[in-house]
Amino acid sequence: GPKAALASHFAVDASELDFDRNQAYWALHMLQNVMEFDYQSCEGKVHTDIADMEAEWTATKPAIDQAYCQLKGTNPAAARALLTDYTAAQAQKVWDWAEQTALSLVNAKDKANMDFWRSKL
Repeated sequence: GPKAALASHFAVDASELDFDRNQAYWALHMLQNVMEFDYQSCEGKVHTDIADMEAEWTATKPAIDQAYCQLKGTNPAAARALLTDYTAAQAQKVWDWAEQTALSLVNAKDKANMDFWRSKL
């Protein structure tokens, strides 16, 4: 909750700094770390993927807004649930994307390195 978060903000429990695949933060942090090692080979894919996701959200926003507006007068709970579910689905999509992208970038870099060393044999 907010009080616990405020109390722990500058005194983080050490266990919160351990990698936990069940937290979205770590997928995004892992992607950030992968990009820092070789930004030039990563940034094209990452920026393109982000632009694609943002374009999709821009395209679907009017339909989500319309559905929310239609529901909010007759069923405010369903309207809130619609926004909650949509937002959760998009957050999960980004989480999955970050994890998969980090892994694919690492695999691509590893393959390039192996191909380089094999060419020296």
